[in-house]
Amino acid sequence: MYLFVEDATDIGDTQHGFSGAPGVVVMDKNDQGTVSGDQQELIVWCSDTEAATPLLNALGVCFSLDVQSVLPKLSERVTEVPTTKALLLYLSPVEILCRAMAAETPPNTALARWKGQAKEILGLNRQNRRRIQLLEIGTARANPDAFGARFQLSGTRISALEPQDEIFTLMAHRVLSDDFEARRFQAELEAASLRFSDGAATRSVVNLDKAFHAYCDLRQAHRRTQKEVELLQTQTSAAQEEIETLFQKRKVLEKNLRAAEKTREEAQLLQQQIRLMTQETDKLSAGHHALEQRLAQMSQGLESYEVQLSVLSAERGRQARRLDEKERCMVASGIALRELELQRDYLTTRLEQTQTELQRLRASKSFRLTAPLRRFRSLLSGKEPV
Repeated sequence: MYLFVEDATDIGDTQHGFSGAPGVVVMDKNDQGTVSGDQQELIVWCSDTEAATPLLNALGVCFSLDVQSVLPKLSERVTEVPTTKALLLYLSPVEILCRAMAAETPPNTALARWKGQAKEILGLNRQNRRRIQLLEIGTARANPDAFGARFQLSGTRISALEPQDEIFTLMAHRVLSDDFEARRFQAELEAASLRFSDGAATRSVVNLDKAFHAYCDLRQAHRRTQKEVELLQTQTSAAQEEIETLFQKRKVLEKNLRAAEKTREEAQLLQQQIRLMTQETDKLSAGHHALEQRLAQMSQGLESYEVQLSVLSAERGRQARRLDEKERCMVASGIALRELELQRDYLTTRLEQTQTELQRLRASKSFRLTAPLRRFRSLLSGKEPV
């Protein structure tokens, strides 16, 4: 078996389920090796590689497989190699829905995805009916002998798919029965798919007895759960009542606590006020004592001031008498000064008159005429001439 991959380093990828399969040869597309001419090439596409792994391992014994995972690429591959046939392995809608519900996916969401995939498969099959074969994986694994005979495989041992939950299976059938388009796609896929002649049961058959017993088990489990829920509800109600009672008690305690806290705060406030009043009283007492001391000091100072005032009064009398005496002296001095000023004015006037007469004398003709005589007399007397 040859599995072509984009890169040989992807051999460790286990999502295809081939890393440990017997008869598998992994080749890089860039490898120059050749495929054995004894094996016919078969292009395979599978909607669920894990579910199709046993079929791929069996086919790999006699075919050179080119496994594709994308339908458009498969179409391109078929177009490129016209002589190569392709096999499309898909899961039935019931299997898809059961697996989706087991994975907690809503069945309508899974059914919508399956219808899109089925539409692509049918479109590709219509374009290449002679070279493309369709095969439902569950049917092939449920009929390994017919599968081996159809592909000329000898001694093929293939295990059937694990059975799905019967309740999920019934729900899947109900979802399919309500969707006309899905039923049409399913019928067209079944008509176009390979059929095996042994008539063995397929995965779509529902075991009603198992489904009934599973439903009964579910109902019993539901009843037990319901009783447990009712018991829990009763216990919850009792606990709720007890909680409510405790809550009311708590409210009363909190109210009493707030009252006690308020009383304690008021007592603390009163104590603080008392301390403040005591401090104020102490301050007032200290101030009163200081005032008394100050009053005593002021009384002593007043007596001292009275003595000083008597002394100052006597001193004032003496100063007043001295001032009177000085005023009399000043009056006498003023009179003398006035007399001196009058005498000064008289002398000043006399001086001015004398000068004027002197100037008039010097300016006279007789004084000028007698000037030589005066100089001669001065020379004789040794005095400075006038």
